[in-house]
Amino acid sequence: MDKKIKNFRNGLLSLNTRRFGAVSEAIVRDFMQMKDSGNMKYNLYDPVEDCRVEVASSRAMKKNDMSALDSIISECFDADIKKENG
Repeated sequence: MDKKIKNFRNGLLSLNTRRFGAVSEAIVRDFMQMKDSGNMKYNLYDPVEDCRVEVASSRAMKKNDMSALDSIISECFDADIKKENG
């Protein structure tokens, strides 16, 4: 991988949550040719479909050894155990 691209990727993933979300919104806005919403109730506006758009993004901080489904099931069981013992 090109060093500049790798540095950009690492910098992007190290941003705090709000700034990471702002970059995600900008990418979706530009790629999908949307407009800023102009208010705090939603992120973007799609003038073609005449609808509001909410952009949500997340990042994985480390690789999980379990599949996503196994991880979710495990979290559910753990939450249930914590509730009974809490």
